[in-house]
Amino acid sequence: MVTVDGCFAHSWQCLLPRLPEWTKVTSCQKIKTRRAQRCDLPLSSSSAFYQARVRAHEGARPSAWASSNLLQPNKDTIIGPLGLFLAATDDNLTAVISLPPTPWADDNSSESFQYLRSLKYQVTLIEEGVELRQTELSFKEGISTINYTYSNLKHGTHYCVKAKATYQPTKESVQCTRMPGRPAGDKGILF
Repeated sequence: MVTVDGCFAHSWQCLLPRLPEWTKVTSCQKIKTRRAQRCDLPLSSSSAFYQARVRAHEGARPSAWASSNLLQPNKDTIIGPLGLFLAATDDNLTAVISLPPTPWADDNSSESFQYLRSLKYQVTLIEEGVELRQTELSFKEGISTINYTYSNLKHGTHYCVKAKATYQPTKESVQCTRMPGRPAGDKGILF
């Protein structure tokens, strides 16, 4: 998907894998815009290489084509952010981590979900602003959620968990909470 922004009509073409010619993207022809508009390019495989080109039209006069660099969706796409939810009980903190949404969110067997499951994910526990532990996790086949529990944490202490894909452009997820109970040494107010 690309976003078109401008005041001219735009036409898109896509060079698909194993095809020597440019293919018109019919849904992206002669788009007239005065504001940003989305245009879905037909990327059938996340591991294939693609290239796109676009030109503007002013009346019957087209501009020269402007071409993109080669694009490989599974390497050039920013992943995430991961779903992240924290549940604190006593001295345990459970991070519930889920795969990020994709255009094929309802199809857990899609190539997109297979690729996301093949990645490694880094989860970091932060206590009062200091990184304590980094753990590398991966999603098992058919599973799109991981529960990871940190034990023996300090009562009344502020913790954050951040999660992101490793070795891949990614958006980071961060959630924070304060553990239940009073911090050690806090006796409260005595009357």
